[in-house]
Amino acid sequence: MRRAREFAVSLPNPWRRARLLLSLLAAVFALQLLPHPPGVLPVAAMALFATASFRSRAAGFAASLGAFTLAGVAIGLATGNWQIAFHPLAPAVYGSWALCVGLGWWLRDRRSAARIAGASLAGSLLFFGITNFAVWLVYDTYSHDAAGLLACYVAGLPLLARGAFADLAYAGGLFGALALAEHRAPALRERPAAA
Repeated sequence: MRRAREFAVSLPNPWRRARLLLSLLAAVFALQLLPHPPGVLPVAAMALFATASFRSRAAGFAASLGAFTLAGVAIGLATGNWQIAFHPLAPAVYGSWALCVGLGWWLRDRRSAARIAGASLAGSLLFFGITNFAVWLVYDTYSHDAAGLLACYVAGLPLLARGAFADLAYAGGLFGALALAEHRAPALRERPAAA
């Protein structure tokens, strides 16, 4: 145990930071596997956090995509029901996740509590708008006219409320934990890229 701590302390700053970021994402990934109410998932918060926090955009994208995909695989393996994770709406879910990645890139050099909250709420609204439209389009639950689309969005409002609250809580937890770690160990702060 002592050797592991000594090794962690001896790692150069980017490696220590990457290990911290991956640890935070792993913790949220584990929470995703626990039973939770419908619509209460850390997916958008993970995408925002990873892409806003890793120095490399590719690393942030890969870490959040990896966590999201691994969660789907783990749920499929645990339940034996792959439809839970990979269903007809999966393209809409992954598409809305990709837009949250874009919000994380925007947030990258503009981090503040208000901007994190705004990006989190924007991610929730994007997810709601895209996935509810996909529900209306793919399934026959609602009539395929304007009234049916409106009914689909109205029916999804409770999920939007729960999802937005969860996104804010998860994003606040992730960004807050990173800020606390950087405050306690300034060496973990990201250094500006050399010009």
